[in-house]
Amino acid sequence: MDDKALAALLNQAAPPAQDWRFALAVMARVERRRFYRTLAIHLGLGLAAAVVMLFAAPALNLVWRDLVPSLSNGFAVSALLLAAAVLALPWIAQRD
Repeated sequence: MDDKALAALLNQAAPPAQDWRFALAVMARVERRRFYRTLAIHLGLGLAAAVVMLFAAPALNLVWRDLVPSLSNGFAVSALLLAAAVLALPWIAQRD
């Protein structure tokens, strides 16, 4: 088979028709499933962090009150735990 015959054969067959609505519906379903999975993971991690903070806050408050008097208020403890969570976000996001 030479190039002319191959070109004629390829030009003969039209590309298959595409249903853009179907493709868009499939993409939306895939993205929705990914969104719900990511949302469930983040909500689970947030709940776990809240439970850890609930149990760790009294102990951390006692330790920090003795070691660092300026950080003994609950706002500073919460701010530092929030900073740790924000620093962990890239690690959590890279899992996808």
